[in-house]
Amino acid sequence: MLGIVGLGNPGSEFARTRHNIGFMVVSAFADKHHIACDREKFKSEYGKGRVGQQEAMLIMPQTFMNLSGQSVQGWWNFYHWTGDDLVVVHDEIDLPLGQIKFAFGRGAAGHNGIKSIIESIGTQGFYRLRVGVGRPKGQQPVADYVLSSFAGSEKNEVQQEIDRACEALHCFVTEGAAKAMQLFHSE
Repeated sequence: MLGIVGLGNPGSEFARTRHNIGFMVVSAFADKHHIACDREKFKSEYGKGRVGQQEAMLIMPQTFMNLSGQSVQGWWNFYHWTGDDLVVVHDEIDLPLGQIKFAFGRGAAGHNGIKSIIESIGTQGFYRLRVGVGRPKGQQPVADYVLSSFAGSEKNEVQQEIDRACEALHCFVTEGAAKAMQLFHSE
């Protein structure tokens, strides 16, 4: 069984922020595959279902971003996952809005959710789907930027990016990591 973890912050005040793009992608992926993420376990909301012939666990930690590892560690230990079994979907300021990339075995690169997961499961050897949100303009602090909502003018581009990320996850689950990384690594 594959674990697909979307990162974000719980609560309606964060729902449409850049930092919550991981939640947005996993929620859209769940909808496309008719998987209800309405159960709770390991400090997360989750749903289990089939994507093609593969069983998948869709997980959205309900800790704040910088404690995401607490949730992921519970799932990691429960299912005895390895890095091949886990893909974490998260916001990426080093990619422009509209661009996505898979990665494996990278460091946290300043992302506190990823840092928490690496520290909690004891490895950086897992897949990540990095979803571009762009860098702040001018002198705006990164924390303020990622906790800000997408602009109305970005609505269509955000939806296209979410749709593309869902395609990438579908490929990852049904055709494997190598194919997904080949097709969705450099857009």
